[in-house]
Amino acid sequence: MRTFLITSGFLLLHSISLHAAPVTWYISGQFTDGGTISGSYVFDSSTTTFSSINITTTAGSAGAGYHYIAIHPTMLQDASHIRVVTLGSGDLSTAHYLAINLSSAMSGSGGTITVGADGAGVYSEFACSNSGCTLTTQYRQLSGATVTTTAPAAVPALSGAGMVSAAVLLLACALILIKRRPAQFA
Repeated sequence: MRTFLITSGFLLLHSISLHAAPVTWYISGQFTDGGTISGSYVFDSSTTTFSSINITTTAGSAGAGYHYIAIHPTMLQDASHIRVVTLGSGDLSTAHYLAINLSSAMSGSGGTITVGADGAGVYSEFACSNSGCTLTTQYRQLSGATVTTTAPAAVPALSGAGMVSAAVLLLACALILIKRRPAQFA
């Protein structure tokens, strides 16, 4: 029993909780011209990658709204910067581009983050001016927006030392059972 308690305690010390990744984030807000932004994307904080982009902007006084479906092929993407375009591939000269800088980095633990300016103050919608969408014309700016997600359920896991401890615990239990087992043949 003592071995069981010691090993169990060791297992608890070496257990860790992993968060499921990737996580779906939802964006909502408004542009300065009265148009809105809504939709979702998936962000994997362990690899800093985006997928399943589905963001829609609506028309405002500056013009039409657009549907964003892909990550910008050349612009910065990380836990604080989201760069999406309306076309998945090919010549982007007729596409639109949405640049969003978050006030803090996204993580796998969920929460709500406001769209906020970094040093460049970029949180705008643009029209692409060349095939790679590296030249753009600002179309309109967000006046207020947030991205939000719920915290994923923690998945219990064991560290390497925890796995070794589990093996030791099983071996100790087996040895105790063998010692206490009555001899079947006399």
